[in-house]
Amino acid sequence: MDSNPQQQPPVLTFEGKRYDLNSLPDDVKELVRGMQVADAQLRMHEDTLKVLAVGRQSMAMQLNEKLKAIATRSDDRWFYVESNGIPDHPLMVAIRAWQQQVPLPQPYTGD
Repeated sequence: MDSNPQQQPPVLTFEGKRYDLNSLPDDVKELVRGMQVADAQLRMHEDTLKVLAVGRQSMAMQLNEKLKAIATRSDDRWFYVESNGIPDHPLMVAIRAWQQQVPLPQPYTGD
C-alpha cells in the first residue's frame, strides 16, 4: 500500500490568476524562477538593512556616551579640549610590572 497522498501540481498565482506551472512554456518558467531569486535577494537585503540599522543605532548610543566625557571650547586663537587625564579604555589593564607611576586624575579644564 502506498501511504503517500497524491501530489498536487505546482500552481503559480500571479495577479489574482492561477496557472498550472508545469503547463507553462519554458521561457515563462525561467521568468518565474528569476522572480523567485529576486524575491529571495530582496528578503536577504531587507534583513541586512535591518541588521545595519540596529548596528548603527548601537554605535550612535556609544558615540553619545563617549561625547559626554569630552568638553571643548575655543577663543580667537586656540581650540581647547578638556579632560580628567584618565583614559577611557582597557589598554593598560593587563600590565603586571610598572615603574611606580600611578595615573591620577588631573584637572585639565578651565582657563
